[in-house]
This record gives sequence, C-alpha cells and structure tokens, in this order.
Amino acid sequence: MSDLNFKVAIRPTNKPGALRAHADVQFEFPNGTITLLGFAVIQKDGMPPWVGLPSKPGNIQGKFFPVIEVEGPIRERILKAILDAFNMAGVR
Repeated sequence: MSDLNFKVAIRPTNKPGALRAHADVQFEFPNGTITLLGFAVIQKDGMPPWVGLPSKPGNIQGKFFPVIEVEGPIRERILKAILDAFNMAGVR
C-alpha cells in the first residue's frame, strides 16, 4: 500500500458552523488519476477536527448518504493525510 500515491487539496469555507473546509484527494496512477471530491473537515468548538467522507443530502432534512466507502488501512491513511493538510493550511 505504500506504493499508492495521492495528493490532498484543502478548500477552506467561510460559512458559519462546524464545517471548516472541504478536501479533495487525487490518486496518481501510471496511466492517469482518480480524484475523490468533497471530503468534509468538521470541527466543533473545543473539539479536534475530524473528516467526513463525501456524501449527498437525502430527501429528509439533515439526512446524508455516502457517495463512497473506504475500508482497510487506506481509510486511516487518507483521513490522516487530510487532517495533516488541514492543519498545515492553518484553517480555523
């Protein structure tokens, strides 16, 4: 898995609330790239930030449904990379 290369782009948001930024993850392969858009970096007052996977709103207010699922060690690697990039970007 260490041979899987990817880049993280952080897009800060100015909106009030716990959503601090969106993140996009671009995976690099010898024959092209795949980019996953719309990870959410969420941070409530006094709490550490955490990452939500891309999701779409449903028909019920406040109900969201996943767009992708990530399992195994790659999940933690992606989430850590997003949080590291978020912290390096200095978003507050």
